[in-house]
Amino acid sequence: MFRVTRYIKTLMEPSPVVPARKPPGPVVIWNLIRRCNLTCKHCYTTSADIDFAGELSTAEAHAVLDDLHGFRVPALILSGGEPLMRPDIYELSRRSRALGIYTGLSTNGTLIDESNIDEIADIGYDYVGISIDGLEETHDVIRQRKGAFRESMHAVKLCKELSPQLRWARPPPRQARCLAPDDPRRHDPAVRPLSRGA
Repeated sequence: MFRVTRYIKTLMEPSPVVPARKPPGPVVIWNLIRRCNLTCKHCYTTSADIDFAGELSTAEAHAVLDDLHGFRVPALILSGGEPLMRPDIYELSRRSRALGIYTGLSTNGTLIDESNIDEIADIGYDYVGISIDGLEETHDVIRQRKGAFRESMHAVKLCKELSPQLRWARPPPRQARCLAPDDPRRHDPAVRPLSRGA
């Protein structure tokens, strides 16, 4: 991940060149489940709110975690679909942490609420990523569900209260936006369309 702030600081305050880090193994982003409660326009997993055939069982997922540990994977991001729709997500997360793997959760945030925030905090994820695609109207259009923004922001609030390591994936100021053809913001130079045709 490119961090602009760190890059600028390096330019302003150069330090001696240090050898490149050599992680012991690959960082893995594991799409644990295809099922998702949203139908985002940008989804690359062809997810839907149905059960898909061929998902790994809990035992098979544990075997994968053992393999990842054996391959010396230093970091694992649990993603999907929506990983919180997997009934054994907490068990698998605890197992990953017990193996000493840096464990992150990448979620749309809409399923984080008062009923599960304590369990999420107890697991002690090293990273919880909640994707935000823009302001409320834009986010809800992209996520194709009214209220998704408010649910995700509620999740951010709950996580921040209990887990200060929370990071939320938010767009840069010039984030791409879905705009209607007659929307006057289409001519704003700070707004980029999602495609050439937009």
